[in-house]
Amino acid sequence: MLKISTSSFRISVFLRTTAQMTTAKQAVGRSMYCEFLSSDKFAPRHLGPNDAEQQQMLNAIGCRSYIGMGFNDCIIPSVIRRNVFENLNWLTPYTPYQPEISQGRLESLMNYQTMVCQMTSMDVSNASLLDEATACAEAMQLCYSATKSKIFFVDAYLHPQNIAVCSTRAQTMGIQLKLVRNWEKENLDGISGAIVQYPNTEGALVDYSALADRVHSHGGLFVMATDLLACALIRPPGEYKADVCVGNTQRFGLPLGYGGPHSAFFAVSNRFKNGALIRLIPGRIVGLSKDRNGSPAYRLALQTREQHIRRGKATSNICTSQGSCTMKLNSSTQLTPCSWPEFCNIHPFVPAEQAAGYRHLLKNLEDWLCEITGFDKMSFQPNSGAQGEFSGLITIRGYLHSLGQSNRDICLIPVSAHGTNPASAHMAGFKVENVKTDHDGNIDFTDLKDKVEKNKSRLACMMITYPSTFGVFEERIKDVCQIVHEYSGQLYFDGANMNAQVGLCRPGDYGFDVCHLNLHKTFCIPHGGGGPGMGPIAVKSHLAPFLPSSETTAINDAETPQFFTGPVSSCASSSASILPIPWTYIATMGSSGLRKASQVAILNANYMANQLSSHYKVVYRGANNFVAHEFLIDCREFKKTANVEVTDIAKRLMDYGFHAPTVSFPIAGCLMIEPTETEDKRELDWLCEALIMIREEIADIEQGKQDKENNVLKMAPHNIQSVCSDSWNHPYSRQLARMVGEESVAICCSY
Repeated sequence: MLKISTSSFRISVFLRTTAQMTTAKQAVGRSMYCEFLSSDKFAPRHLGPNDAEQQQMLNAIGCRSYIGMGFNDCIIPSVIRRNVFENLNWLTPYTPYQPEISQGRLESLMNYQTMVCQMTSMDVSNASLLDEATACAEAMQLCYSATKSKIFFVDAYLHPQNIAVCSTRAQTMGIQLKLVRNWEKENLDGISGAIVQYPNTEGALVDYSALADRVHSHGGLFVMATDLLACALIRPPGEYKADVCVGNTQRFGLPLGYGGPHSAFFAVSNRFKNGALIRLIPGRIVGLSKDRNGSPAYRLALQTREQHIRRGKATSNICTSQGSCTMKLNSSTQLTPCSWPEFCNIHPFVPAEQAAGYRHLLKNLEDWLCEITGFDKMSFQPNSGAQGEFSGLITIRGYLHSLGQSNRDICLIPVSAHGTNPASAHMAGFKVENVKTDHDGNIDFTDLKDKVEKNKSRLACMMITYPSTFGVFEERIKDVCQIVHEYSGQLYFDGANMNAQVGLCRPGDYGFDVCHLNLHKTFCIPHGGGGPGMGPIAVKSHLAPFLPSSETTAINDAETPQFFTGPVSSCASSSASILPIPWTYIATMGSSGLRKASQVAILNANYMANQLSSHYKVVYRGANNFVAHEFLIDCREFKKTANVEVTDIAKRLMDYGFHAPTVSFPIAGCLMIEPTETEDKRELDWLCEALIMIREEIADIEQGKQDKENNVLKMAPHNIQSVCSDSWNHPYSRQLARMVGEESVAICCSY
């Protein structure tokens, strides 16, 4: 396993040294000799043309600097840095799928959406994307979904990284990308949409009114990738009748960070078919609703488009709030380097020699993570776990094309898989075949053999989450890998549950060819209410040549039909400035600490399953009656016996001071509990006690002691406003309603 020093002093010194290497060469002293050699002292005397004259000469011969390309340095006021960027209240919360205790974050996202709409003159915006290039690719996909045409036009003066990511996505979806330099000469018949940069990548402002009209007259959608700050001064995209507007808000106070994390946006107009584009926007939209008392309340809207519902029919794998996520300690030691200027102030497209520190850190992480997983090579380009899935799948596809096996297009996925798995497979150009699970939650081996045999000439790969989302270790995982390999398929490992394996077993050893890792889960990057994330992929050596490229010049148009795995996000190392977090986590834990973390994660889950088993049914258990690092408790029977649903239990947990575990995934009507190694026994006992007390409250309803409609579960959660109001129209007491902070409730009610 890893040989890592856990000396905090050495780690601190290394991080500072690494950061300094990023922006400056090593100092050689302050002697007069060194000062004499300094270029700003002597070089200008030696050189003939001054800086301004050199620029004039470069302009004359047609040379331009493209160092901007949509990224701009900015000053972050200290009040924002301290209260937002470095504030754990923003960094560590779970995704806001329980709106009752996420109103502050949801309101901030609503404000973000409103700002985007006002500055772009568009009608609806989301808040789910991390980079502009991905937003461009999603816009291209939306155009295809809306028009059913597969011809998409790209302006040649779009930022190069935007063109490249669109090109990668186009080839997997069978979309023909046409690069246009002269729009007047271009035939727009059959167009699904056209995208332009505004201002363009050379900084020019172009009036796109006529082009927008031409695109619309041919039945296409007009997309503008814009600079949001520029929209404060120039004519906004909405006034050009843009149907879709995308961009990056990095220059609104976010550090360059060698590529991220940043925040993108995706806005649409209501003009097309009376608002039909709203239901095609990727990710979630925060909406304003009303609570049961008629007060304004924010919530996540349009859930029907999410991957856990649409699965293989999903047109996007951008996710905001489903699936389980590993919540663990986010220490200050890990987080502090992320705000150091040496890490923050590096442009993502600087020459490699100017980012020596980042390169050193990335090499360390690649070596360590390959050792942990048993793979040979990594790419840090994917910006999320879902994007990691897509990247791994197109890596497999590139490999199969190189063998002349482009006919292999079937991806097998167990029904217990994350919703993003079939969505990512669909986006990568594969057809999904579901594999059943048996009564113990394992892959049904008989059904697997049937599906493999049925698709033997077309089998491309199989995606497996291990341990499964049912909370069990597949008993025959090696046999599963072996049979897929026998039929020339590749094995994809969904690393969402790697927290149960680090230091104990390695997916590369028991048969997998590629995997993604959720650094925002297993390796301590905070969840940040839904982001940012990192989903790097690791591969065996035979797949290494087909990892996502970092080239921004390739374009997949009619003249280049050969399949290639181009870039999947704007920058080669995606959200690079949060990588000091997993680096520090691995370095401080060391080999034995990482192994112990996995063991304790499994221990905590089994302890809770044991404590709750006499009150709730644990749905699945593995060998010797154990679970993995997470487990499912079945709440479905309570609907019949007490009119209580799993969401009622989730909301009642808020009254006990807990954010509920994952609800109705992977099985509707169940709670999935993943305590992680960070929680101590006292915290585990508190949650168990709360769930047991809730079970007793359900029993009271079953026995007729509480009303089936007006009871503590159906009316949950009980906030301070409702508990302390003058009117109380419930047959139970205020103290019973609010199980947390009873003393404060009593004091409030006494006035």
